[in-house]
Amino acid sequence: MNTVFIYNRSRGLILDQKDPILIQNALRDTESLVWMDLEDPTDDEIDILTDIFQFHPLSIEDCIFPQNRPKIEEFENYVFIVVHGILYDHNHDPSITTQELNIFVGHNFIVTFHENPLRNISMVKTRCREKVDILAKGSDFVLHLVLDNLVDSYFPILNQMDTVIDKIEDDIFTEPTSALLNDVFSLKRDLMAMRRVINPQREMIANLTRRDFPFIQGPTLVYFRDIHDHLVRMTDTIDTYREIMTNALDVYLSVTSNQMNSVMKTLTIITTIMMPGTLIASVYGMNFEYMPHLHWKLGPYLILGMIFMITAGMLYYFRKKHWI
Repeated sequence: MNTVFIYNRSRGLILDQKDPILIQNALRDTESLVWMDLEDPTDDEIDILTDIFQFHPLSIEDCIFPQNRPKIEEFENYVFIVVHGILYDHNHDPSITTQELNIFVGHNFIVTFHENPLRNISMVKTRCREKVDILAKGSDFVLHLVLDNLVDSYFPILNQMDTVIDKIEDDIFTEPTSALLNDVFSLKRDLMAMRRVINPQREMIANLTRRDFPFIQGPTLVYFRDIHDHLVRMTDTIDTYREIMTNALDVYLSVTSNQMNSVMKTLTIITTIMMPGTLIASVYGMNFEYMPHLHWKLGPYLILGMIFMITAGMLYYFRKKHWI
């Protein structure tokens, strides 16, 4: 499925016009701008990229076979950009999934190519339908809108991760279970996966602001710098979250260690208190013929009293030493 926006300064906006001849004529007209969005395109629609736009076969191949890393490549008449949207579901494995977006940008055209629906593309389409003058600002401004909406979609994901981090920090002191430890490692893995997507895109946007691309006008550069600032801030936030999770892991190990020490302390005290009674009972449990108080009818009460007094004395001593 594809959507075509053809804007002409004198004739206005022609929407969803898929006539190849009309697209070709618009590309030759310096007063026109063409934006074609290809979503899960057919073979015939992909052929338009070769027959009408005359893109390099390697660029088209990169669209058909998705790349794993964002990049920017400059050709004679256009620039090819690969970026990724991010989907996050904390309850799913893997939690982080990416959606690739391929972009071709020239002087008077922009082509977006993606397999799955992208919310940021839909938002930009809606804005272009509502405000036609957006297309009048050129392909570089449309590119900015696409990238800006894509980058802004990362912020809600970071907010979700922040909520998960807060819950983990609370649970560390109340329920430090092995499942919580899995959550810590899972979130650290998600943060690393997200950083692997954002960091190269930050460098790619930086290249757009530093290098002299003929289709990017001077007034538009400030918008790309703003996108770059957002990505830098996200990278810093991710690094902060990773540090928090590292500290959370240390706290978890410390809490569980303290709990184990508390359990061992309790068991040690119980064992120590039981030892004198066990010793006395074992001595009087031996089958010797001559034992003190063996045939005395108050003997058992005497032994029980001794055990009780020794136990009470040990408890008093332990409490005086603040061991219990």
